[in-house]
Amino acid sequence: MVDKKVKAKKTKKAVKSGKVAKSTTGTKKAFVRPSIVSRVEKKNGGLGKVPKLDKELLHTIEVLSTQPVKIAGQVISADENRIVFRHKKKSGSTKIVVSTFPVENVLSLVGKVGEFGEIVILQEVQLYLHKDAKVKYTNAGLVALTKSGDNIVLRTTPSVTFRVFADE
Repeated sequence: MVDKKVKAKKTKKAVKSGKVAKSTTGTKKAFVRPSIVSRVEKKNGGLGKVPKLDKELLHTIEVLSTQPVKIAGQVISADENRIVFRHKKKSGSTKIVVSTFPVENVLSLVGKVGEFGEIVILQEVQLYLHKDAKVKYTNAGLVALTKSGDNIVLRTTPSVTFRVFADE
């Protein structure tokens, strides 16, 4: 058998990124570097396409406010930048956690390092949660229409934060 050299045809087909492309000269192969978008798309391959428009999805709206919170526990360490405090996760909980608070969020600290004490900090606290609502954004804030037909108007203020997310 005799092998014949066949010249590669010049084509104008787009080469998928990350694949080896045939050279137009027929002798060398060129590597096409994958684009950033194609790499992100490959990582999120199981995510799929958006099934519905954003307006059709039911959203959960979390309303948060920054307010002072008093926590009892033990002062582990304190310096000019942070305070490390050992306390219960919630007031009625049995789980113990160690939290680090920046000094700018601490309003008061009672107790010495290694002793029991109390700390008052500024913390974001959940005021309430609205589930399964269609959301419409306005200049003043947002309007949520619940499954039961109630209209909830939420206005933006500097002291209140909204987190809006949808479950597909």
